[in-house]
Amino acid sequence: MSKKPKKASPLTVTGVIIALVTFISIGFALSACGGALHKQDQEGPSDRQEHSPADRNAVPVTSKTTLTVSSNSDPKNLYPLSSDGRNSMRICLQIFDRLVDHNEAGDRYLPALAESWEEDEKGITFQIRKGVKFHDGQALTATDVVFSLKLAGNLPTANGGWGWINWDGITAPDDFTVLVPFHYPCSLTLPQFASNNIMIICEETYNEFGGEISQHPNGTGPFKVSDWIHDDHITMIRFEDYWGDKPAIETLIIRYISENSQAIIELETGGVDLVMDVPPIEVKDLSESDDFKIIECTGVVNDSIHMNVTKDVFKDVRVRQAVAYAVSQEDFFMGTYRGFGQIAYSVVSPGVRGYNNAYEGENWPYSTSSEIEKARALLAEAGYPDGFDVNIEIDNDSNRQSVAEILKNNLAKAGINVNIIIQDFATVNEKIATNEAAMWLFGINSLSFEPDRALYTRYHSSNIGGSNHTRYNNPEFDRLLDEARASYDADERIDLHKKAQDILTLECPSIPYYARQNIYAAVKNLEGLQSYGDAALLKNCYFR
Repeated sequence: MSKKPKKASPLTVTGVIIALVTFISIGFALSACGGALHKQDQEGPSDRQEHSPADRNAVPVTSKTTLTVSSNSDPKNLYPLSSDGRNSMRICLQIFDRLVDHNEAGDRYLPALAESWEEDEKGITFQIRKGVKFHDGQALTATDVVFSLKLAGNLPTANGGWGWINWDGITAPDDFTVLVPFHYPCSLTLPQFASNNIMIICEETYNEFGGEISQHPNGTGPFKVSDWIHDDHITMIRFEDYWGDKPAIETLIIRYISENSQAIIELETGGVDLVMDVPPIEVKDLSESDDFKIIECTGVVNDSIHMNVTKDVFKDVRVRQAVAYAVSQEDFFMGTYRGFGQIAYSVVSPGVRGYNNAYEGENWPYSTSSEIEKARALLAEAGYPDGFDVNIEIDNDSNRQSVAEILKNNLAKAGINVNIIIQDFATVNEKIATNEAAMWLFGINSLSFEPDRALYTRYHSSNIGGSNHTRYNNPEFDRLLDEARASYDADERIDLHKKAQDILTLECPSIPYYARQNIYAAVKNLEGLQSYGDAALLKNCYFR
């Protein structure tokens, strides 16, 4: 393969040293593949219009080219292979690219750094786009792709149990071809690449900075970092050599505003143009405003209460069921979300194929309003007649703080004393990942638009110590998910996934309570915002 051109001076990001969080999420499963060699369903040049900037010539456009956005937490990590959570991914999404993307509806694939691909039961071959540059001027080649994929494949928290991919066997026969071999066929390969955070990084940048790579986010995306002040803001500028359509926005500023209500005040006073974390209480007033608007996108995340089943108090399923009986989803729904959205009855998002709707409403086995006597009886059977004390770990998201307060009041009636620990997002993640946390509030995503992402990645026993944070272990549950991954029959996969949700509902390592919507508040003339899973894609934004 040809040698890379000599690189320019590396990008230096100002600010304090950012902790590298080895932590992850995600898998994306839309449709089956297999059999004889064939090309995947791709979109040609004309189809890419839905993923291209809006037709800005159709409406008057202002001269404003700086977009200021609020986010409720500094992610402390812009290394995409180890990032986790929306606060990190919403920034990485602007800086890095995947091999393939999906459209906003999540039902079609779009060429990104791979301009085409072919797949059979033995593996998948990507043809890498030519002429792509990293932000420091280096040319993207297949060696960067192979390096990125192998690096991600050896991070157990990054690949989410993609056991069918032979990560170490990935090769590049030439500068623009990448071969990804399989250990065995699976129906989820391309969808995983389309939704996962396995974005492509620069091999030379990684080798130069190593453990400090999160300070030097050198991607191929539409924006590059120019300034990063920890816990204050990050500034990105338009990458003039971006391979895709050039953004209308020249400067993108993400301000970290921990209080969601304060972010709304900043919107109303001109401090920001877009708020990513909108309290439900603000939705009605902002949607009726002449100056601002609410942008709603379909959610793919269900918020849940999680319990670490390796901790003494939560080892007994009766204790976990007691917590489920004691909490009131209706209290959360009305008290925190003001009746906006919907109650969750599974960790799988309700709009996802294979979601089990058998437990909705009055069919929820623990009742959506608390049943304290049942909770107390189960606690007594489990050896806790007087209840127990437990810490719950949450970040500074105002919705989670509200839910935690309601949860504390619910559980107190059953004799469970909850101590609420509020920390920054990265610290909470670290305590969960290192098995320190006993109980926490966290979202489970279904970016696959099938249940595999929510069920396998977060609850299959093979991911204990990685993305299975509750440390849940059930052989029958594992068997159902393994069979679903091996099946190319959509109806069969749906049936298997529903049975797996039955088990999870009964043993409740997690208690779902809210099906999250992606709600953004913006100035009236901001156009072009798109959702990508649980994050906002900002490259197509402009001011009308």
